[in-house]
Amino acid sequence: MTPFFENPFVEGKLRFDFPDDPGATRYDQWDTHVDVFASRDGKKAVDFLYVDKPNDLLYLAEIKDFDRIDRKGRYKNGTYSQELLKDVAQKFHDTIEGIAKPKRLTQDEERTFARAVASLDRRAVFHWEVKPSVRKDIRKKMLVDMQTALKARLHKLKSIVHVRVMNIKDTKPSQRPWTVKRICEKRGVR
Repeated sequence: MTPFFENPFVEGKLRFDFPDDPGATRYDQWDTHVDVFASRDGKKAVDFLYVDKPNDLLYLAEIKDFDRIDRKGRYKNGTYSQELLKDVAQKFHDTIEGIAKPKRLTQDEERTFARAVASLDRRAVFHWEVKPSVRKDIRKKMLVDMQTALKARLHKLKSIVHVRVMNIKDTKPSQRPWTVKRICEKRGVR
């Protein structure tokens, strides 16, 4: 069984390290999400939730990596597309809906977490690793375009006050409350 909180948090070939314990919770593997929201209701989920205690913020983070996207054959080989935008926006929406009513959650840890974050401001983060072969100016434009489109799509979710699209190369470490690195199979983390 996966622990409720993970630090570091590994998703595919990306490793997220958080400055404090306990780290992030893998929302897409919460029992209630898997057994109820996804299986019965067809809901989607973000990859992780992280509480930035010093700033009283709840981060909802979805991660897409060009390697995993290409293997699945979705999203036009990692380029911006309406399918990607719709999928990511739906994950943010369904996750907020899922944690909004703690009484619906089936596990004590899930209910406790949902109650604890109910009053926090929320940040939606889409961590999108674009193919490294994409030129820097084009990659930055793709990230800005996706951020603009996500903001427009999520503006109705009053509980999300900030939307950010980031990646390893183009996002300054000061712009996120965690560090992220690519895991190399031969050498470990880089």
